[in-house]
Amino acid sequence: MLVAVALVTAAFGAKVEFESTVFDYGNADPYDRGNHHGFNHAPNVAILPDGRLLAAWFSGAYEGDVHQAILGATSADGGKTWAPAAPIVDLPRKSDFDPAFLVRGRRTWMLFTAGRWNRYPFVGLREVERREVGLDSYRLHLMHTDDAGRTWSAPAPVGPERRGFCRGNGIVLASGTLLFPVYDDAGEGKWVTSLLRSRDDGATWQWVGAVGAADGKAGGEPVIAELDGGRVLVAMRSRDGRVWFAVTRDEGTTWEQPFASDFDGAASSHALLRTKSGRVLLAYNACKPPHRTPLVLRELVDPRAFRWGESIVIAHAPAAPADAWSSQVSYPSIAETTPGTLVVVWTEIILSPQRQPGIIRAARVAW
Repeated sequence: MLVAVALVTAAFGAKVEFESTVFDYGNADPYDRGNHHGFNHAPNVAILPDGRLLAAWFSGAYEGDVHQAILGATSADGGKTWAPAAPIVDLPRKSDFDPAFLVRGRRTWMLFTAGRWNRYPFVGLREVERREVGLDSYRLHLMHTDDAGRTWSAPAPVGPERRGFCRGNGIVLASGTLLFPVYDDAGEGKWVTSLLRSRDDGATWQWVGAVGAADGKAGGEPVIAELDGGRVLVAMRSRDGRVWFAVTRDEGTTWEQPFASDFDGAASSHALLRTKSGRVLLAYNACKPPHRTPLVLRELVDPRAFRWGESIVIAHAPAAPADAWSSQVSYPSIAETTPGTLVVVWTEIILSPQRQPGIIRAARVAW
């Protein structure tokens, strides 16, 4: 479905060319037993080896639904239209969350986390419940495809046997090292970022490093991009109305002191992308908490001083009904289809007592 929108042009000439709908289930009543996929959130997008776009996100009647699965949809025309969404993975009796991609050669990996938030129906005695319900039940899983998403390997636990969460896409460094950004709670509600690292082309993975704000206000839902000189930049979700960053020079083993942006940023997930020409782009919500609108895109114009250029608005949250407590356009992801042409995907959400639609949107941006 193609939606006509006015072109938005920033001073440097970037513009939104069109907006499209990736997936809209239609039924958004979280209490309707016939609603299986009304709430869709946290998409990521990647370019498959055959040139198509693949977007994936978690989907259920509401967030944390025990039947929550990961759906995916492809586009063969640069994001104008999308094939019908289909399940990629649905672990039984668990909530599958936050798919993230890494593409190298013919292989595409998908990392996700799965666990169980709700103790009902009962899963067993107390010792079983402590292991299988709540934050401690969540584990990272990895699967891959060698035929551009037509078939996938069975999901398998990845890295050490420990709790873990993910959000942003993985990257391939100039050195050949593979990295996925991951995170966990270090205690007392202090989220910290780490990296899943592979130096043997994905045969094995190690959980390395840890970075976050000392007071715990930043460190979750990390996204990464490679800078010149082998440095890796991470952007982290925070609670103080800023976007927080940190840099590693040794592929995640150690990190420099994290620092906050001088611009507003929502308590939400961001996106980073290094383009084929070496430009680094950030998509985020340019607002203070609790808002998550507008969604904007800007370029890192000085990677040494971490100075960012002007922003272009990708989307505004839609008007919400009077009983809604949230209307947002959030959780972006970016892919570069051709040099200078981007596709941004995000979630459009309205939360009210009777309707809680989560719709996956996309836009093509000439940068």
